[in-house]
Amino acid sequence: MYAEVTGGTSPTIARRRMLFADTFDGDMPMPHRNYDVMPDGRRFVMIAPTGDSAPQTIVVLDWMQELRARLSANK
Repeated sequence: MYAEVTGGTSPTIARRRMLFADTFDGDMPMPHRNYDVMPDGRRFVMIAPTGDSAPQTIVVLDWMQELRARLSANK
């Protein structure tokens, strides 16, 4: 949801509207939120459900070393 709030001694909500009508995965078995706001404040990155019954979390250790190896292999 989006809301415009008027300031002053008694702040009030001036207008509300829905930002997103799609379903985004809020039941992820992770201890953090499933979205982020881009630095410009105008775009969002969200995790959408895939239809899989068992979502997976993949952790990559030493990813920078792997990235360098893959980049040098493509030269």
